[in-house]
Amino acid sequence: MRDQLRILWTTKGYTPHAFAAHPRVPPDVVERLNAAMLAIGQDDEGRALLEPLSLPGLERAEDSNWNDVRALGIGLLDDLVKPAQ
Repeated sequence: MRDQLRILWTTKGYTPHAFAAHPRVPPDVVERLNAAMLAIGQDDEGRALLEPLSLPGLERAEDSNWNDVRALGIGLLDDLVKPAQ
């Protein structure tokens, strides 16, 4: 399939997608999940799970890591996604 594709446009790299926890998820559950996700690339079994995704592992990030994406000013979904009243 890859051989049938051609690149039409190349952009500069941006911060990759993140995992985020809903505010209603208890903090202890979020921390346990964070620990498990960070540990997945630390052993052979975890690396085997990540390999088909071409991921060497996962890392913790801060909200500010996505400032480059915010700077794009993409508001496409702003009118569709509104906080519950």
